[in-house]
Amino acid sequence: MEKWKHFPGVFRRKILLTALTGLGCGTVATVVFLVSNDRTMMMLGAIILLMCAYKTISFWNCAAGEHYHVLSGYCHIPKSYSPLRIRKVILTDSNGVETTLLLDRKAGIKDGLYYRLYFQGALPENTGNERLDAAMRSDTLIGLEQIDPEYIEREISECLQK
Repeated sequence: MEKWKHFPGVFRRKILLTALTGLGCGTVATVVFLVSNDRTMMMLGAIILLMCAYKTISFWNCAAGEHYHVLSGYCHIPKSYSPLRIRKVILTDSNGVETTLLLDRKAGIKDGLYYRLYFQGALPENTGNERLDAAMRSDTLIGLEQIDPEYIEREISECLQK
């Protein structure tokens, strides 16, 4: 349980919500089965419960083994029209390195704010195709959190002092 305290908030939320979703579906399916003897509902509930348990264990192993990487920085969303549900987001870190991502419009990212994005596994290699690289990076997104700009300034000043 000591590891749980050191997990980033994104992982804790993902683990809890995924586990609760599976338990909720399993419980509802069991109640429906007991009331109406509906085996199909019981099987569907069991499948959802097992899938959620697998994802919960996967998130736990990823966080506990630190099999993830973090990108943080200033987000800029270029003004462009895309008929798809994705939009281009440019993340600029404190060193000025830009990373292009293709994220869902409903991800909640706003232009001009600082974010920390968590990705599963290691950063994929660059292929040379900007759009393909952005899609491959975005495919492993676990979650994101907004960062206070004052926290970034303190972090940079601490790094400069060392």
